[in-house]
Amino acid sequence: MNESVDGLEEQTLPDEEESLDELRKEIHQVNAEIEKYGINIERLKALCLEKGIFVKYNKYISDDHTGSNANASEDSDDSGSSRPPRSPPPLPPLPPYPPAPRKAQYPLVDNKYRINRKIRSGGCGDVYLGTNIISGEEIAIKLEPVETKHPQLNYEARVYKSLAGGIGIPRAIWFGTWGEHNAMGLDLLGSSLEDLFNFCSRKFSLKTVLLLAD
Repeated sequence: MNESVDGLEEQTLPDEEESLDELRKEIHQVNAEIEKYGINIERLKALCLEKGIFVKYNKYISDDHTGSNANASEDSDDSGSSRPPRSPPPLPPLPPYPPAPRKAQYPLVDNKYRINRKIRSGGCGDVYLGTNIISGEEIAIKLEPVETKHPQLNYEARVYKSLAGGIGIPRAIWFGTWGEHNAMGLDLLGSSLEDLFNFCSRKFSLKTVLLLAD
């Protein structure tokens, strides 16, 4: 029961079990911040000081902090008068927030296709070589910026689906959003007519032209 001394009410100290319970809550909160920000041991010590664990639970902290009793005795001069307690060291800054996601941080399209290299560019987007990380199948992946003024990729995907089964028509495997781009997965066909034209030094014979027209 509290007793009054010179008009002041003397407060009783919490028992050991209550102090331990409060300490566990403080440590749990510190651990939660460590898991959130990936803080190192120096940050942990700083958080202990910030949460008051060093001051309130001096006897529960590791030996690195128990030296404060010795420091307190040094703070007393020969006359026996005590100096004000030393303030804790300044806290290091929190780690910065992670950068905004970029395309390089989205390595998989549709959670299974990895983009390898660009194989074609055009007015409606860029075409990349993609690989299915499960089966190893290679496909073509066409990308179009989401913020383009006149998006065409969604319409193109619907056209491919309506023409599915035709000779020389690639199959539209998947269409959706990938990072800051619209993406469409297609069957990877062989060399294009442009590739063959370059292979022939950009000159076709009459026979080749007639075979193409047939």
